[in-house]
Amino acid sequence: MEKKAIKTGPKTASQGAMVTYTLTYRNSGDEPLDVRVMENYDQRMTFIEASLNPDPGTDNAWTFPKLKPGAYGQIKYTSTHRSMNTDLDGYVVTNSSTVYYGDSGFNQSGRIDLHWHKAPPGVLPGTGNPCV
Repeated sequence: MEKKAIKTGPKTASQGAMVTYTLTYRNSGDEPLDVRVMENYDQRMTFIEASLNPDPGTDNAWTFPKLKPGAYGQIKYTSTHRSMNTDLDGYVVTNSSTVYYGDSGFNQSGRIDLHWHKAPPGVLPGTGNPCV
């Protein structure tokens, strides 16, 4: 298995913004593998939607049985911040991901620290548009 970045997304967001991450999985081996992608949301984040349906009963796991050698894909998901402590100008939330490759013993992890900040005065939260 080759090591590559498995997670991409923004490093900063303002209050009320929707944030989209991309998770990448790949079988770079020479045998079909059961691949499972797991996302660990920060407790202050709320899952909104994903480009692929998560496994039944979850909002953070995707399973790809017998992924063929050379096959790969991406999952894009959107989340938002549950609430912002208005006493703070901003803080960091951490979302981490792990891709498990069958019984190979090889796993990949990715993490993004997202710096949340208040929308500036006169700006609609999450839009960057001026208040009218």
